[in-house]
Amino acid sequence: MNSRLELISVHLPKTGGSSFQELLRKLYKDSLLLDYGGGAAVSEGIRAVHGHFPVIRYADDFPDARVIGWLRHPVERIISYYFYWKKSPPHGNASHELFVEEDMSLLEFAEFEPIRNEVFGTYLKDFAASRFFFLGIMERYEEDLERLAKLMNWSLPELPKVNVNRLKLDVDDQTRHEISRIYQEEIDLYEMTLSHALSH
Repeated sequence: MNSRLELISVHLPKTGGSSFQELLRKLYKDSLLLDYGGGAAVSEGIRAVHGHFPVIRYADDFPDARVIGWLRHPVERIISYYFYWKKSPPHGNASHELFVEEDMSLLEFAEFEPIRNEVFGTYLKDFAASRFFFLGIMERYEEDLERLAKLMNWSLPELPKVNVNRLKLDVDDQTRHEISRIYQEEIDLYEMTLSHALSH
């Protein structure tokens, strides 16, 4: 097993992972492995892995690797996720096909089990949040990226400014309140992470 893997970067849905991926490409070049579907072999020379995957897939085999991720306020994340799925063409995802077939409302989508359980039931399953080396907040991407760069001893390349959309989509307060109720566990993690970031 290649012991040189130093970074496990999990991309939670709708948390700006594509922008962060471009940074990792510049930093790690050919030693970056992307995993956006079903796992990938960590071959010799791979130093970082990034994508949509359960953290435990790599964390158990590479216990010395630093695990990092980014969070976005869960209400905004779910709303963004919903409208992203609304405009996405069929792509072989059975859950997405059911979503389209049933023409789900935003709240139905928020309650949809594959979405509701995705963060803690898939990505963070069997992996405590306390084991993360770094969790950043998308709403303060530039500040947290600077903090991560210091922790990782990265020299950040020049990158285009990331346009984090701070505009709230037009969703009524009652619906937002209901999404907050459904995603309280994720909100707790977000608020704890934000509090930690603000204290540094």
